[in-house]
Amino acid sequence: MAVSDHIDIHVGTLSKAAGSLGGFVACSSTVRQLLLNRGRSVIYSTSLPVPVVAAARAALRVARSESWRRQHVWSLTRYLSQQLNIPAASPIIPLVVGDESAALTLSNKLLQRGYHVPAIRPPTVPEGTCRLRVSLSAGHTRAQVEELVRVLQECLAELPGVQLMTLPHLLDDRQRRYLEQQGQGQQRVTQHSRL
Repeated sequence: MAVSDHIDIHVGTLSKAAGSLGGFVACSSTVRQLLLNRGRSVIYSTSLPVPVVAAARAALRVARSESWRRQHVWSLTRYLSQQLNIPAASPIIPLVVGDESAALTLSNKLLQRGYHVPAIRPPTVPEGTCRLRVSLSAGHTRAQVEELVRVLQECLAELPGVQLMTLPHLLDDRQRRYLEQQGQGQQRVTQHSRL
């Protein structure tokens, strides 16, 4: 369905795939004027530095001309998702462990083994949904992701009672039914309404 012509405002980030910082709003000149004159977060901020804008533009050029990078990172994403048996909706993959101390301990264990996988905890995420954030890029190799899986499984084995969970909003209906049929509904799927 082609609906993009019916959308008045497109908002995006430059800090993930573009590897820069900040974000953008693509809109009509009328909406742009409204945002510039009435948007409090715009009124009291400064524009992005020229080098940041240049970096974002360069990243867009690379994205257009080197589609293999996108294909590669999605291949890594699918691989990690399959190996850990968790859904992955993007190359930024949440490894939900629930407890804050477990997330911090697991993150530290991974860091000691050479993997920077930061723990994300409240107030960034709801209580009981603390997680590690794996950020894959086209610069990673399959061998690196294979090694991450191996090291992560080792670290999890060192932490009795800590396992990866799947949040309901990350599951499609087929995955949810499968987990329920396997009797893992309560163990692997946590119910949190504030997501």
